[in-house]
Amino acid sequence: GSGKLRHTFLDASQLLLGGGHDQLGTLGDDVEVVVGDGVGDACCCVTRGDIDHSGGQIDISDVVMLVEFMFNAGPTPPCPEETDIDQSGGGLDISDLVYLVDYMFAGGPAPLPCL
Repeated sequence: GSGKLRHTFLDASQLLLGGGHDQLGTLGDDVEVVVGDGVGDACCCVTRGDIDHSGGQIDISDVVMLVEFMFNAGPTPPCPEETDIDQSGGGLDISDLVYLVDYMFAGGPAPLPCL
């Protein structure tokens, strides 16, 4: 790679932070920002089940975000790969939600690692 820190955004709206101010000017020369669908880009997956992409911790906010996205037209999770909790390869489906709830509340197996 280029030796730069790389962050992939699914769409340009994710580049606007706090008050709608574009933060690109403050990132510096050692950061590469990519706007795209992630196909062919660096993998964003840190921890499967970390639906809100909060840094690897799986908690109730991840379940809430997943339910909101799946059933209430809530915000799109920032990293689609982290939503494929059971690593079925078919993308997000109800089995991923069941897997996450089972892990968090019934002592089920931990989500599979990112590859």
